[in-house]
Amino acid sequence: MVAAPLAWPLTARSAALPPPPHGLPGVLRIGGTRALQPLLAIWIRAFAKVRPDIRVLSDLAGSDIAMAGLYTATCDLALIGRDATKPEIQAFEWIYRFRPQGVPIANGSAATPGMSPALAVMVHQSNPLQRIGIEPLGAVFGDKTPRIRTWGQLGLTGRWRDQAINLLAPEAESGTGRFFRSRLLGDSNRLAWERMTEFPVPPRPQGAEAAATRLMHAAVRRDPFALALGTAPGKSSAVRTVAVTDAAGRDVYPTPETIKAGAYPLGRLVNAYYAKLGDEPRIEPARAFLRFVLSAEGQALVNAPDAYLSLSSGQAAASRAAVG
Repeated sequence: MVAAPLAWPLTARSAALPPPPHGLPGVLRIGGTRALQPLLAIWIRAFAKVRPDIRVLSDLAGSDIAMAGLYTATCDLALIGRDATKPEIQAFEWIYRFRPQGVPIANGSAATPGMSPALAVMVHQSNPLQRIGIEPLGAVFGDKTPRIRTWGQLGLTGRWRDQAINLLAPEAESGTGRFFRSRLLGDSNRLAWERMTEFPVPPRPQGAEAAATRLMHAAVRRDPFALALGTAPGKSSAVRTVAVTDAAGRDVYPTPETIKAGAYPLGRLVNAYYAKLGDEPRIEPARAFLRFVLSAEGQALVNAPDAYLSLSSGQAAASRAAVG
């Protein structure tokens, strides 16, 4: 699956306005999620060898702070492990009268909490469900018709047929929760609340997301009739990951290989946002850095299997075209 770059067209009104006061000569200020620090440090060192004329300063205090820094002109590039929220886009647009440019720069991890892990579908090890598609998932977790409320509606027989599906999901307003609502329900808040248990996904302190993941896995282990959306368990877990059927009818599991190929339907992306209005020279340091990150050399540096993953060739090409 190749994600389209997160870009919006300029309006006639915005094109007539002066560009925002982003950028200092020869300096690039980067904000973003703390989890990106090791990868960003690698990128910065390699970038310095090809563009020693650009000084890169980083302050990764969190995705929310980075996006605020973008629209208050205290950073030039916001690297976040999620899509920008509607209020963040609106805040930028309110000030500058055009929307920020956003492009994917990496895939999230396969199953590492805190590193934009893919959304896995999980069941108790005794549950015979083998696969599920995106539309049935939406019908299970959503409150729209046709509704799916029992395991029999997903094709299970015997003692499973009439049992209600007990839903476990990340907190709906967390970053992971917004992703799952966007991907499965078109951003709707109409969920099957009466059958769903939410698990908070706190961004801090460090390790809190891993703790929340362990709580969800423990809940699945206790309930044979649970269906969970969250970070995939380890191989030794009593929790089993279910394949997600893609548009071509193929069963796909959340592995580093399927995520790097852009094949897993519930994989997540790391995005870079910046102010872009035409070819304004003050944004050139940000564009130069992004061109490097999206190059074959830059993507080759995204190589830790238990952390962020490189883009597919198609994803990288689409992002390079958007950056220009």
